[in-house]
Amino acid sequence: MSESEASVVLSAPVPDLVAVATAHRLWLEGKGGHQAILRGSAFNEVVAPELKLGRCRLSNCMFLVADLTASSFEGAEMEACDFGNSRLPEADFTSAQLSEVDFSAAWMTEACFADSRLTKVSLRKARLSRAGFYDLQGTLCSLAAAHLDGARFNHANFVDCDFSEAELDDAVFQNSRLRFCKFVGARGDSTNFTGAKVNDCQFQLCEFPLARFQRTSLRGSQLLKSVFHEADFREADLGGARCGASSFTRARFGGAKLLGTDLRAADLRDARDLTADQLAQAWTDASTILPNGKSGPYLRFSGAERPLTR
Repeated sequence: MSESEASVVLSAPVPDLVAVATAHRLWLEGKGGHQAILRGSAFNEVVAPELKLGRCRLSNCMFLVADLTASSFEGAEMEACDFGNSRLPEADFTSAQLSEVDFSAAWMTEACFADSRLTKVSLRKARLSRAGFYDLQGTLCSLAAAHLDGARFNHANFVDCDFSEAELDDAVFQNSRLRFCKFVGARGDSTNFTGAKVNDCQFQLCEFPLARFQRTSLRGSQLLKSVFHEADFREADLGGARCGASSFTRARFGGAKLLGTDLRAADLRDARDLTADQLAQAWTDASTILPNGKSGPYLRFSGAERPLTR
């Protein structure tokens, strides 16, 4: 029997999601059944945890306020589906392809999106604590106001995505790539961007104390009116970045590239490991507070690169 013969396309609302998932599980195991290919079905407020719907195909389906705890959608294909306000903790979307799927305000702690491809997906206000986004490809997605504390974005690739007002305490973006992304109003204590390429991104009105940006490329990004108290920028590339009116008090800059970095109105008080050469390559003026606590602009041989306190 071919795959097309073993698949049943359901275009009307399906009352029994568990029955659909049972037949789909048998299909996955090669024991008969049929693949779940659902179009325009509604499963609002259904309670059906631990479903096995890997490799299902869903389009224009609704799962509003559903409970799908620990369900598996590994390798699924979804388009224009709505999981708003649903419960999906520990759900597995590994290798899934999701387009225009809405998870707004969903509860998705420890969910897994590893190696998945997301296009125009909304995770706005979703609770994604300790979720895994390893090797994910995300384009035009919204994670605005999402709870992402402890989330893992290692090796993920985001283009034109919105993290505005997201909570990012202890989140890890190690070796990830972010381009044209927004972090307006985002905050995160000890967020880790080590080795990431975060180019042409917007960090404005943010708070990232103790954040780690070691070996991070921030070329062309805007770090404006934000707080990076005690952040670590060692060996980071801030070439051409705009850092106006941001606070870098007690931040570390050993080996950082500051060619053309705009530090006008920035607070560098007690910043560590800065050299005369680094500051001479950056833009400073009378509104800059230098590491020694005095106002700029930075002048060679002034000693102003030395922190106020040891």
